[in-house]
Amino acid sequence: PPVESRLSRYGAGFPRFLKTIDTLSDMPIVAETARLEWAIAEALDTASLPPRSLAEYDNTDLGPSPDILLQPSLRLIVSHWSILSVWMAHQQETAADEGTTWTR
Repeated sequence: PPVESRLSRYGAGFPRFLKTIDTLSDMPIVAETARLEWAIAEALDTASLPPRSLAEYDNTDLGPSPDILLQPSLRLIVSHWSILSVWMAHQQETAADEGTTWTR
């Protein structure tokens, strides 16, 4: 169950929950794919900053270490599994190829 009263946060702990299920212990790709799915949902629900063009930096003294603002919706997912291909296979209307092998 959610720990916050915002519907947009419902599911935040699902990847962690999947890791606790004994029958999934030998399939960590399931929880990892859920983590990717949650990151996508979070990114889509986060406001974006107006983009800046390179021209805006032309006349600016950036100094030795310029501050670069990343979009608040940016998420970095690092996984040892092919979670993007699993996620993409489940976004299509057609069934995934039965010969597909999910590799590490």
